[in-house]
Amino acid sequence: MAKIHGIVEQTNKDGAANSTNIVRNRLKQDHGVNVSKRTVNRRMNEICYWGTGVRRNINHDSIKNVEYRHKYLERRLANLTAQLTKDGKQRWIPKHPEVFLDESYCHLDHTAPARWIIPGVPVAEPGRSPLLIIFAAFVVWYDKDKEELRSKFIDESVYIWPSIGKAHTKLGGAAKNLFNKE
Repeated sequence: MAKIHGIVEQTNKDGAANSTNIVRNRLKQDHGVNVSKRTVNRRMNEICYWGTGVRRNINHDSIKNVEYRHKYLERRLANLTAQLTKDGKQRWIPKHPEVFLDESYCHLDHTAPARWIIPGVPVAEPGRSPLLIIFAAFVVWYDKDKEELRSKFIDESVYIWPSIGKAHTKLGGAAKNLFNKE
């Protein structure tokens, strides 16, 4: 099991692909150990390694997280009011505008595993390019004049910065928001 742990740890540090077959091949190549795919899977589960998306983080259902979700939902529901539409259907709209924060991560050369390539157009190969963090706030409100739910990103809130180093702000940092490219 120590050999499996070492292989998985090294491939993760290298940022290389990692699968049961890769671990099997490395065991055979580096250590002369020939095992089945099923044995590798079983051993990896025994040392608490799980495939992506296979097992939830146990902290998702901790007492504090459940309490926080409950309070969050109570507050969200308290800001909603019922309204009848012109066709007599009931819908829920916010009493007061609500602001939501969004944090996203994107690799500069993100590509789909299967893609169509146009002849003559250069295409970046997938790899370990810089990761960007994109942060923005958006507001949701009910427009009484148009009788519709509206939303929009708050222009000055959109920031993009590389994941390496400290977070950058308007006051001190290399990254700029999209609308203040000084």
